[in-house]
Amino acid sequence: VLTTLPRKSWAVARENIEKTSDHNRSALELIDSALFVLVLDDFVPRDINEAASNMLHGSYNLEHKKDKYYQAGTCCNRWYDKLQIIVCADGTAGINFEHSAIDGHTALRFVSDIFAETIINFAQSITLSIYGKGRIPSVISAQVRRAAC
Repeated sequence: VLTTLPRKSWAVARENIEKTSDHNRSALELIDSALFVLVLDDFVPRDINEAASNMLHGSYNLEHKKDKYYQAGTCCNRWYDKLQIIVCADGTAGINFEHSAIDGHTALRFVSDIFAETIINFAQSITLSIYGKGRIPSVISAQVRRAAC
């Protein structure tokens, strides 16, 4: 929930976290250097509206324990300063990102490429018995290379 704070408050909180230990500082540096954050939610949306709400701001619930109230839900499992790929327990997935760091078209292209790759891999897996591996005709003439892991 730190990244949901007003910018000045988050900057002060971050500075205090970094001063606490070298481990905290290196953890924040690791997050800062990441291309995206993968968010794994144990939440299962009941419908498309609940899924959209979860991707936009997370689920939330005010919990009560020992005369204190606290906010709970997937809203606490977000890092809004990064592109977030959010995957729910049932496989429902989406993205969330802060628009000053990344253009909407870039994020859309990223998600579109992931979706297309998934469809192509699935299609190839179900046609292996028909065409055999490597015998599906290519629709493009450009060589495709996978990124090194």
